[in-house]
Amino acid sequence: MNIRKRTVCRLCDSPAVELVCPLKPTPIAEKYRRTREDAQQIPSVSLDMYRCTSCGHVQLLDLVDSSFLFDVDYTYRSGQTKGIIEHFQKYAADAWERLGLKEGDLVAEVGSNDGTLLSEFKARGARVIGVDPASTIAQEAIARGVETITGFFTPEVAEQIKAKHGKAKLVVANNVFAHADDLQSIAYGISQLLAEDGVFMFEVSYVKDVLDHCLLGTIFHEHFSYHAVMPMQTFLRRYGMELFHVERNTIQGGSIIMSARAATAPHATDASLTEILAMEESTGLNSRSALEGFAEKLRKLEEQTIEFVRRVKKEGKTIAGFGAARSGTTLIAQLEIGDVIDCIFDDHPDKAGKYSAGFGIPVYKTSEIATRKPDYIIILAWVFAKKIMASNPAYTEGGGHWVTCVPELQITPP
Repeated sequence: MNIRKRTVCRLCDSPAVELVCPLKPTPIAEKYRRTREDAQQIPSVSLDMYRCTSCGHVQLLDLVDSSFLFDVDYTYRSGQTKGIIEHFQKYAADAWERLGLKEGDLVAEVGSNDGTLLSEFKARGARVIGVDPASTIAQEAIARGVETITGFFTPEVAEQIKAKHGKAKLVVANNVFAHADDLQSIAYGISQLLAEDGVFMFEVSYVKDVLDHCLLGTIFHEHFSYHAVMPMQTFLRRYGMELFHVERNTIQGGSIIMSARAATAPHATDASLTEILAMEESTGLNSRSALEGFAEKLRKLEEQTIEFVRRVKKEGKTIAGFGAARSGTTLIAQLEIGDVIDCIFDDHPDKAGKYSAGFGIPVYKTSEIATRKPDYIIILAWVFAKKIMASNPAYTEGGGHWVTCVPELQITPP
């Protein structure tokens, strides 16, 4: 495993990058092991957030090698989350209608995971091709009938797709522009793969939502970038693509879908783009002060958590976690609760019965809640907090308390 540090902005290559939000080193998430000793060997790496003073892009500069992040142990699957499936169904339906796609058009996806999104386009009659580096999950996509190239998307892979399938009417990439370090190579490959009237449509976590709602759980080593529209508009123009439509939604705490057309495509720029650019400028979204405000929110959240833990431990009460999520690793590290959580409850088949990365916390199936009866359960899978509480009424009825940490610490029932 390689850990390296960038020295220039990944969008514009400027060396003028400044540290704006220092964070505690955090274990690399999604690396669950069968013994506590092996789990504790997973290293902690910096999550410090930097801002490019030239283009405003927010990013991590301490990088874990992608071949380690997305190896055979990678556990995330789009098709395992009902909310994501429903989101992708709407995503495909909207794109099909808004872009005027038709049967036989080629839709390519960068970072296609288990093929959930491409399956929606295929069901409408499109030809589909995916690219994903997680070999085990790519094979699952192939098994469901979604042709998938195993590996990272590069200009060479784009040429391979063109040679076999022709150019793409639509290229999609969901959260890939957050997960990839070499965005310039990817953008060039996409520009070469797009048909003359083609569109590149991608979804990323929106930095405004991260800052406004203190979405600490979205910050982990897979997420190299935290995007805003203004820096992305300038970046895409370098590769002959022009943003013409944006759409915000609440999935995963807040994300944004951007659509960019090839230079010769007919799609007109609409009000959604001009309005969001005006908002970013008026609110100072790409300024240093915006990130410093986020750091202050995190400091207050840490203080709340320390006080909560101190009180609970003084009373002799027990604390567990719920959801062996990627976001949970960040929450545990930043709030310094790795030594106070006795266990984590999660039914994920690749996590239950194992130990969490770095901290070595045992993961048990949710049926164990009734047996272990912790006094407090901190919800680590914060995106699904309401659903988790609603799905486990017996715990609350038995006197248990749920704790959420985003955007501030709350206890339910009080």
